Amino acid sequence: MRARRELLSPALLLVACGARVPDDEVPVVQVEKRKFVRMVEAEGTLRAVKATPVTVPSDIQWPLRITWLAMDGGVVTRGDVVARFDDLELKIRMANAEADRAVAQARRSKEALLQDAATQERQRATAAARRDLEMTRTFARRDAEIFSRDQIIEGEIDETLQSAKVDHADEARTADRQVARGKLGLIDVEARKANDAIARSEKGLKGLEIRAPHDGVFTAKRNWMGDPIRVGDTVGRSQSIADIALVDAMEAEVFVLEAEAAGLANGKKAEVIIEGRGGAPLKAEVKQIETVAKRRQPKSPTQYFGVILTLPRAEAGGMKPGQRVRARLLLHEEEALVVPRPALFDHEGAWVAYRRDRGGSFLPITVKLGSSTAGLVTITAGLAAGDVVALRDPGKSPAELLRQSSRAGSGR
Repeated sequence: MRARRELLSPALLLVACGARVPDDEVPVVQVEKRKFVRMVEAEGTLRAVKATPVTVPSDIQWPLRITWLAMDGGVVTRGDVVARFDDLELKIRMANAEADRAVAQARRSKEALLQDAATQERQRATAAARRDLEMTRTFARRDAEIFSRDQIIEGEIDETLQSAKVDHADEARTADRQVARGKLGLIDVEARKANDAIARSEKGLKGLEIRAPHDGVFTAKRNWMGDPIRVGDTVGRSQSIADIALVDAMEAEVFVLEAEAAGLANGKKAEVIIEGRGGAPLKAEVKQIETVAKRRQPKSPTQYFGVILTLPRAEAGGMKPGQRVRARLLLHEEEALVVPRPALFDHEGAWVAYRRDRGGSFLPITVKLGSSTAGLVTITAGLAAGDVVALRDPGKSPAELLRQSSRAGSGR
């Protein structure tokens, strides 16, 4: 008994020594063994198990503005138009590409005319050079008896010069053809670029109208604030703007607070209530849990685990993707001793409860805790069914507890 008193605080020693506290001053509760259920609540929306995304055409490199959308939550059939985009930018790009193609064609025609004129000029120069060479060779001054040595040497130089002119004219004509071919090739590249731009614009114009691939319910995508995509919004290539869902099989996507997710696992039972739909809650089961908690809103520090709940296929009639749901997830269930949280006190790192003995005194008893909820805690050791425990520290009067609470609030 002495060793036990050395471990307890003075207030606990006062109670342990048998200080009698009237029953009417200390609220008490009886420990009982009953069914303990730990459930958490979550909110989310319905979604279809099978859904086809409606995406912006991937071959358009620039943003598009939505000009028309099918009704959110409306039923569509295969082939119905579900989205249209603004075609002004594409038409401007096509007009620019057609202008570039016309300019390239005009430049090619001009270059062809210049090439023909240059070819004809080179041909005349080559013909003149050949004529001069032929005349020089025909009337060459080679007879030493008639012409002086200087005249003979001058004639040989003239022949060499005329021969060089002919060779130069041939090489120049070949070079002109190569240069002209290169210029025409560059112009052809520009023309092909313009043709490709025109083809892309034409394909883009055809893709600005999206049709439903099958029957289903059209559901617009939501942003991080929960607002659906609307007419006038600007979207990028390959962005998903909606889903066309098959509503014969539905599931619920709910979000559980990270602090309440202990014990959450696949196969746990749940109940789902669909807003706007009467009747009993639907039985559900946990199908999938996200491995990492995430924020639902960028500026909020609160994190949630995304949970997918399977719903009965027979109850899918009348459900639509996007409907809000409230769910209760059963995380733990057992027969156990249960006490309210106010009946437990932290003493030097251990949990104690004040049990009333036959004489009416309250003695501190060390207890071990099990599963708990916001208001109830299960006891695995230390108490038995039928024990009466105090709901406040019996060593302190209500006035002292009130002053202590006030001081704690002022400190905070």
